[in-house]
Amino acid sequence: MKTIVNSIITFLIALVGLIGGGIWAYSSNGEMEPIIIMTISILQITGFLVLRFVVDPTPVQETKSEQNIINNKKVKKQINIQENKGNIEM
Repeated sequence: MKTIVNSIITFLIALVGLIGGGIWAYSSNGEMEPIIIMTISILQITGFLVLRFVVDPTPVQETKSEQNIINNKKVKKQINIQENKGNIEM
C-alpha cells in the first residue's frame, strides 16, 4: 500500500481527480459524487506528501562500523558446488 501511495503516477491521477471533481461539483451544484472524488483525491495527495517528505525523506546509509560488524560475521567455511557434477567441496 505504501508503494501505491508513494507513486508519482498515483499522485498525478489524484491531481486530475481533484481538478475534475472540482469542475464537476461546480457544474452540478454540489452533488455528492464529485465531493467524494475530491475527498479521496485530497487524502491521496496528503498521503503522498506525508510519505514523501515527512516519514522517510532519505534512505539510511550504512556507516563503516556497521560494515565491519557485518564483515566480521562471515561464514568461515564456504561450500563450492561444481556445476552439473554434483561434487561438494568444503
